[in-house]
Amino acid sequence: MKTIIAGLVALFLVSGAAGAAMAAGTDAATPEDAFGLRQSLARTILELDLTDAQKTQAARILKANGLEARTRFEELRDALAGLRAAIRETPRDEAAVRAAFRRAAAAGEELTVIRGRIMADIEDILTPNQRETLDARRKVMDAKIRDRIDAGRTLVQEWIAMRAGQ
Repeated sequence: MKTIIAGLVALFLVSGAAGAAMAAGTDAATPEDAFGLRQSLARTILELDLTDAQKTQAARILKANGLEARTRFEELRDALAGLRAAIRETPRDEAAVRAAFRRAAAAGEELTVIRGRIMADIEDILTPNQRETLDARRKVMDAKIRDRIDAGRTLVQEWIAMRAGQ
């Protein structure tokens, strides 16, 4: 069971943190930044109360898709690093920045497709009550991510207002 939980947490963490990082335009795909998300995901998995048969099915789904998901996440991580480098090293070369962004977007797209496939397969093994639990927890996690992004933006806007005048 620990292996399944760890696999599910890793899957959700990878896709969720990477998505949040891209949305926020930050390096949030680090373990430190994702700690709260990781706790929330672990809680969600435990709340689903999977049967032994469901655990076996989920493990098989994760095993079947794990290598591709890890590979795609590494591609996304590398593409995001390339985007940050392009912004730092050649900020006035808009073509280079745009090309780096397109690479990151394409890598994110591939990871999102895999995540969607895995989630669809996992949702197929859940009961209606488990799906409701999953949907409720998704809403909570989405709100937490949105709140963190909004809080960060607010801090930046306040800092700008204090120093640049309004």
